[in-house]
Amino acid sequence: MESPLRVLWLAGPALYAALGPLLAAGGISLMLPMQVQEAGTTLPDLVLLATDGGGAPALAELSRVNPGLSDVPVLRCPGTLSHLAGPALEVPAQVLVEAIHALLEHRPWASAVARSGAEQVLERMYQREMAAHIRSELAALRMERLVEVSAALSRSATPADVAAVVLTQGLKALYADTGYIAIRRGDVLEVVFLPGFTEEHMQRFRRVAMTARLPAVDCVLGRKIQIYTSPEELLARYPNLPSAAWAKTWAFLPMMADDHAVGALCLVYSEPTTFSEDDRRYMDLLARQCALALDRARLYEIEQDARKAREEALAIAAHDLRNPLSSIMLTASLLQRSEDEQVSRRARTIRMAAQRASELLRDLLDAAAIEHGRLRIQVEQCDGAALVRELREMFAVLAEEKRITLRTDCSGDVEAIAIDRARMHQALSNLLGNALKFTPAGGTIELRVEAHAGQTRFIVRDTGPGIDPEGVQRLFDRYWQARATSGTGVGLGLYIVKGIVEAHGGSIQVDTALGAGTAFIISIGAETKEGRCPPAAAAP
Repeated sequence: MESPLRVLWLAGPALYAALGPLLAAGGISLMLPMQVQEAGTTLPDLVLLATDGGGAPALAELSRVNPGLSDVPVLRCPGTLSHLAGPALEVPAQVLVEAIHALLEHRPWASAVARSGAEQVLERMYQREMAAHIRSELAALRMERLVEVSAALSRSATPADVAAVVLTQGLKALYADTGYIAIRRGDVLEVVFLPGFTEEHMQRFRRVAMTARLPAVDCVLGRKIQIYTSPEELLARYPNLPSAAWAKTWAFLPMMADDHAVGALCLVYSEPTTFSEDDRRYMDLLARQCALALDRARLYEIEQDARKAREEALAIAAHDLRNPLSSIMLTASLLQRSEDEQVSRRARTIRMAAQRASELLRDLLDAAAIEHGRLRIQVEQCDGAALVRELREMFAVLAEEKRITLRTDCSGDVEAIAIDRARMHQALSNLLGNALKFTPAGGTIELRVEAHAGQTRFIVRDTGPGIDPEGVQRLFDRYWQARATSGTGVGLGLYIVKGIVEAHGGSIQVDTALGAGTAFIISIGAETKEGRCPPAAAAP
């Protein structure tokens, strides 16, 4: 029986873990350096030497103590093959086993050509590993850039914001020199260009019909990637399209959101460029991310336009109805003086209804002013104690009717506080009205004002049922009511209270728990001056 081939292993422990067992399974006996450290020992048929690391110095030292090693042929192996493992090495290792057997079929070593062939096998293995390593690094880089683009797109609230991200980070991720984004709006494409196009190009194609014979239009309608690797190829299909002389490759990517195309992304490269299947998949994935962000931004834009139109319509209606309501209330007041009791009673009902409608219209106007940052306040020195007394008198009768105890208190230098008296009266009236609405008979409501160290606090506390945590989160939203009501109001009261407080440069907090009542705390600093309410924030 023919003895196995003996190979001295000088390729390092890491490479041994990858290749060693595969070579041993192929009928090759692996020898370690300690087995040839003395003269006269059995010599290997072949030395497997790593091209990096300490293999070469080790062979030189072994040849010094065992001169016979100098005549043994050496097969050099790229040490970085140790990065491969498992199935990635099985096929090339088998090829290597067969090559070693063929090399050593005639002993002693006689064929330099055969040795060169074996080294070529190892070199091809090394090249395949390097290619795999490069692909891995490229995939990681692409994923990193995709995450960056997706994060930037998630912060984009409008189509213009999305276009800016796509034309900067998106093109960078795809290594394009310039490009444009074409956004579909009904029967037209609106195009946003980056620098690099002629003025004629930008003027002619800034807004084009969906019936035009253009690559971006065909890309949107066909929903497929189009690539042109030369100006001649592009102009052969679209002869009327002006082309920049420097552009060598064009790629048009449909921006798909679900099953519809919201636009197209055009990439322009100054050098001839080819795209692999991996490239195309990555381009398609990035284009879809851009499309989803654009679709979301467009829906947000539509919602904002609808909200603005609604607020403007409400403001106009409220403004136009104020005068007729004032006339109704004046006429009803005069009729209340009638000696006819039935006429007087009905006139009072009409006046109260007209007054309520007038208050609702005022709320609508205030809400619109807060939404657009136009709620103005006039700050002056006011007597806080007098304001509290006035509010107590205003709500005392209603509190007595509901058998609720109404308490007031003042603390500190409240005779000279800087506020807009009328607006603060409006805010506190709203809070007291809500407290009276939700506090059951036998309960208590407290209105307190404190002024210390240049800061003023108004506190309205009740012993009502409290508010659940979900309700607290939305308490100051427009058109939303946290607690069950009889259907009165439109849910603007607390939104307006918050707007008034913020126009003063202050803050409002709520302290509540189910079954433990509710307290609203308004805090206003000493630096409050005449100003405006900041615009209400709207999340995209």
